[in-house]
Amino acid sequence: MQGSSLLNKIDLLNHIQHGIIVIDLDGTILYCNSACEELFGYTSEEIIGKSIKLLQEKAESATFYKLLDKCRREEKFKGRWRAKCKNGSQIWLDAQSSTLIDETNHKKYCVITINNIEPLETAKKDLEKSTALEKTIFETSTEAIFTADESGNILDFNRAAVRMFGYDKKEIIGKNLRTIIPSFNPKSLHVFIKRYYSKLEMKNTGEDIDTQGIRKDGSVFYISMSVSNVPWNSEQMFVGIIRDLTQKRELEKQMVDIANQERRRIGRELHDGLGQMLTGTRMVAESLARKLKANEIPGAGEVKEISNMIREADEQARAISRGLVEVHLVEKGLSNALENLAARIPKTFGINCIYTEEGEFEFDNHTLALHIYRIVQEAVTNAVRHADPENICIRLTKNETYLSVIIEDDGIGFESGKVPDGGSGIQIMKYRADLLGGTVNICRTDDDKTVVRVVIPIDLD
Repeated sequence: MQGSSLLNKIDLLNHIQHGIIVIDLDGTILYCNSACEELFGYTSEEIIGKSIKLLQEKAESATFYKLLDKCRREEKFKGRWRAKCKNGSQIWLDAQSSTLIDETNHKKYCVITINNIEPLETAKKDLEKSTALEKTIFETSTEAIFTADESGNILDFNRAAVRMFGYDKKEIIGKNLRTIIPSFNPKSLHVFIKRYYSKLEMKNTGEDIDTQGIRKDGSVFYISMSVSNVPWNSEQMFVGIIRDLTQKRELEKQMVDIANQERRRIGRELHDGLGQMLTGTRMVAESLARKLKANEIPGAGEVKEISNMIREADEQARAISRGLVEVHLVEKGLSNALENLAARIPKTFGINCIYTEEGEFEFDNHTLALHIYRIVQEAVTNAVRHADPENICIRLTKNETYLSVIIEDDGIGFESGKVPDGGSGIQIMKYRADLLGGTVNICRTDDDKTVVRVVIPIDLD
């Protein structure tokens, strides 16, 4: 065979890991190295002299016509080849070819180099399926989901998020999260994530970020956001799930309103029902005591003592009634209600209590004033019950954005850095503040005072 010396020289190719096939321009196999034998399952003797069609899937015939055509024109070919093995299985190969001319410069051969890319193709298909599944879950989730880079620039926004905020994907992708969440701060979010996952390790799950979102039309609404961060292109990426709390907050407010109405009902019944009965009973007892004394009948002193006990019970019932009904809050506003609360502390508990304020604090929103009053009442009650203070100070201030309430006492308090968070009273305070979009912070100062600071957004009035 002409050019056989050239083919003999390429026997060294048996030591190359890539498959190499040499064919003539009619497609007849002239040579294949040992790597090809491993790929296709044929021995060299079985395929040399056979048409290369033996190794090709029928559907891939166009690929070989193109390969042979380029060889005839002495051009290089590069592409994928769906090949058929001896056992009938099929594999994807990466094929490259070039034209080789023998020593006489007459006969041309086509040298084909092949690499098995079947594992890569399988992995690619698995990745495509996984990506498609993830995309489907991402887009069809009923929860609003976003992804953002380390600076908070939005990378993706699912359909639920589009519906929630009113932005099209094209409008919002690339914008910063502050566009929809004004309080977003990447630095503070990193701190939250660190604290969140630390609590997960301690099996204390369920913590979210409660804040406010802004829709495209400018409307503000309450949201709850759970966030995680994942490595991405040597940086960090945020993945967040957002829930609309509007309906939940409305239901919570309705429940609180119902509870307040029930408190007022019980207070009125104490005042108008039990209070009047105690007053009437006291008056009868006093009259009986006077008659017994006038007629010098024994027992006048005991009846008088009973009358005094009824008077004390009457006063206590009326005090409880005032606490339930918030008479001063309804009739004279928040300032007067807090003044009266501070005035009752020395009389009831013998603890000095001072109330101060800066600004005007009259609200058309009675629910807002009521929540603030209840928060202060709970903080003062906690101080009286648990701290044994000598002095309590209530301070109410307001600026254009926030209303602030500070309750300070000089009692025994708690160790610095060990802020109490499990008591029902504290949880109720935080719950009420949360309903108003505010926060409650409790700390111990350097001069051994306990400070409860409540901050409420003023625009919720």
